[in-house]
Amino acid sequence: MSVRQLSVFAENEKGSLSKIISLLADHGLDLRSICVADTERYGILRIIANRPDEAKKVLTDAGFTARVRQVVVVAIPDEPGSLAAILKILGDAGINLEYMYSVLHGAAEKAFMALRVDDNERTESLLKEAGYEVLSEKEV
Repeated sequence: MSVRQLSVFAENEKGSLSKIISLLADHGLDLRSICVADTERYGILRIIANRPDEAKKVLTDAGFTARVRQVVVVAIPDEPGSLAAILKILGDAGINLEYMYSVLHGAAEKAFMALRVDDNERTESLLKEAGYEVLSEKEV
């Protein structure tokens, strides 16, 4: 049930982000989420798009380095302590969380988080057992 995410590497220079996002838009690709992490020399964009394989092809054809990775997207109540509860479940189970970011979604009173972990299947199982909704790629 994991969701495919693009990791895109780009030089950290003026206009790079605009070029990537415009390129995806020009090909009719819709973004569900984007997270940008940067250093002085380069940036890593983490993107969930409606057609990830096509998005990867568009970007690699344009000379960008991009790869598809799996993330777990979970819905949590939009209230204080909800994220802490999720992180406690993962920590108590010894699951390594590499990174996370929020995902845009139309549901009210919920927050959606993309989690890059070292064991997607176990994470999904633990979260479901605890009563959390884990989203499929179609639902995102």
